[in-house]
Amino acid sequence: MFTYEIDEGLTLRQIDLADAERVFELTNRSREYLQEWLPWLDGTTKLEDTIGFIDSCMQGAANKTSLTTVILYREEIVGVAGYNNISMANKTAYIGYWLDQEYQGKGMMTRVAQALTDHAFQQLGLNKVEIRAAVENEKSRSIPERLGFVNEGIIRQAEWLYDHYVDHVVYGILAEEWGKRSELDFQRIPVDKLSKVAQKEAGKVKNKKLRILWIVPNVLIWCMFIGLSIWVGTKVEELQEIEMLSFWIIQLLVVLLLAIIGSYQIWSWIKQGKL
Repeated sequence: MFTYEIDEGLTLRQIDLADAERVFELTNRSREYLQEWLPWLDGTTKLEDTIGFIDSCMQGAANKTSLTTVILYREEIVGVAGYNNISMANKTAYIGYWLDQEYQGKGMMTRVAQALTDHAFQQLGLNKVEIRAAVENEKSRSIPERLGFVNEGIIRQAEWLYDHYVDHVVYGILAEEWGKRSELDFQRIPVDKLSKVAQKEAGKVKNKKLRILWIVPNVLIWCMFIGLSIWVGTKVEELQEIEMLSFWIIQLLVVLLLAIIGSYQIWSWIKQGKL
């Protein structure tokens, strides 16, 4: 049976008939919350419906056309995620997921989607992973965006949701892109082709370069302070005679203050991991 330990306390395990009661319990208690974006809630009103769903999931896993897992948080089932469809002909997996309302906001689903994407490329040898979400479902859309998936466009009226159609945004990422996502040269990629997350990361890279550049003038200011100190020290008597010693001491203090402020800022960035 498929098991994937994401990190301490968070694990994916292939769904099994023994999970039916817990999965149905989660479905029931989060029904109103899940119903906003998932179309199958009206068809899941009793335990037998969940058992039938799990049975079809197990058949899909046996045929290698899908893989559905339960999300275990501290050994308790808190949601469901997996590949709704695996197209071996096209070497593409389509990720789907839902999480109990109580466990929202912990960054859990982002880690789950990342793990499923890793597995698709590294273990299944696929070429592409897709995640689709309703255009107005900002929570679900934030997951592929956070992971650097590319917004590939909108499918109009892609799904009937109880009493209306919803458009879907298609997010995709290729195996080669996933492998290089931490090494992207953001300066070479047009901003309009980056996901929101990638744009944010590009901004971080740019800011880091600007902070590194801050070091150069700070070093020059310290050199200026040292040079001026030596010069004033060798010209004390002459400067006293022309009553300019106080002026140059004030200049030295100003330069020293600027050097200290610059150094403190650099130290703060280093401490915060921004440099």
